[in-house]
Amino acid sequence: MTEEEKAIIKLAAINKALRDLVDWQAAENKRLREALRTIADGDTPREHAIVYRSDGVHSKHDKCKHGAWMYDGCEDCVAEYARAALGEEK
Repeated sequence: MTEEEKAIIKLAAINKALRDLVDWQAAENKRLREALRTIADGDTPREHAIVYRSDGVHSKHDKCKHGAWMYDGCEDCVAEYARAALGEEK
């Protein structure tokens, strides 16, 4: 195998690694954009810690684990969701 062939093989491997990195980054950007869209739309998932109704059906009067009513926003729930999207769970 000539030096030129070795160089071509090496460059092809580098090119594949770079394409894989670009594909991973594109998928990561899509995932983060979806998380940001969820936050911007006000659809951040929240855990119902205190259920108001005795039949267990969720209502706006439930409270999240931070003590905020479900009809109000909870900055702590949003921050937890954002940290999870970033991979920075506490």
